Amino acid sequence: FYCPPELDQSIRDGNHIPPGWNINRVSISFNSTAEEGTSGGYYDENGNAIENLDLSTGTTFTVTDDEKTGDKVITFTYPDSTVKKVYVKPGEGSEIKTFTPPASPIEANCEFNTTFGVKTYNVSLASAEGSIGTGKYYNGETEISSIRVPNNTAVTAEKIDDKTVQINFDNVALITAKADEGSVIEEFAAPESPIKSDCTFSAKFMKEIHTVTFDAQGHGTAPDAQSVNYGESAQKPEDPSEEGYTFGGWYTEKECQNEFDFATPIKADTTLYAKWTINTYTVTFDVQGHGTAPDAQTVNYSDKAQRPADPSEEGYRFDGWYQESACENEFDFDTPIKADTTLYAKLIFFKSTNW
Repeated sequence: FYCPPELDQSIRDGNHIPPGWNINRVSISFNSTAEEGTSGGYYDENGNAIENLDLSTGTTFTVTDDEKTGDKVITFTYPDSTVKKVYVKPGEGSEIKTFTPPASPIEANCEFNTTFGVKTYNVSLASAEGSIGTGKYYNGETEISSIRVPNNTAVTAEKIDDKTVQINFDNVALITAKADEGSVIEEFAAPESPIKSDCTFSAKFMKEIHTVTFDAQGHGTAPDAQSVNYGESAQKPEDPSEEGYTFGGWYTEKECQNEFDFATPIKADTTLYAKWTINTYTVTFDVQGHGTAPDAQTVNYSDKAQRPADPSEEGYRFDGWYQESACENEFDFDTPIKADTTLYAKLIFFKSTNW
């Protein structure tokens, strides 16, 4: 069996075995395999490559990962508390794919087995800062939030339409970024190609913007159109106005059958139609105490009143309809009616010549 020089000399000098030493020795083999184009190995604390290690039975070990380098660190603790470290190091562009240690504590000859393969990196698939819309990433039909790709993988991206971007990780996968209903992809940022580190692909998902147009249907001045994010509400504009008409609200069709609720989420370009009711006015006939007054007339704005039959009363002669009770300005029945109107009869008294 193997005997360390200090123990061998102690025995030759006739001394007892030093405390902490166990003459039962075992050998550890450090084995590795590497995929094509990759490399890696085992190294001592001085950076020297090692293939095996002799130590005492009862030695324990722990394995930790170095997050910065990707190495595994095997820490052996001998029965006398001596500590020795062995490093499992991947070569450039490589990483540890599998690592199989023996049982601890070590009681017999054994081996560590490591497989080295092409180093892979994590590509996060994210929504870009400033996104107010939503979207997802898919590998085929499966929704994903990240993907691992080998070192030096080329990546390209193409915007197919407002809602779709395809990301091609060469010889790995074709990933699709899709905006949800009501959202679009405004822009995207792909990582530098080829990929040589963990990185992020981001798409800026924004809400669709729809136009709400106001059609005044030929009356008054139409309010300005509004740009509204998908799912949000339009703002009710100031009521339009026109002389002779009463505004009756905004409707979803020209015939004004269904009034629009401004709390409704906008999900498409929308045109709203103004409802108008023409004003009506009353034309009243005042005979000023003589004869029977004609019936009042209801007249639409700007239409004309109809001349009624002349009133009559014995001893008086009817002399027309006037705009005021003093009968100074005779009314023209071709005048458009634009307000409630009272017309006054002018009756002239005359003496009868009948005896």
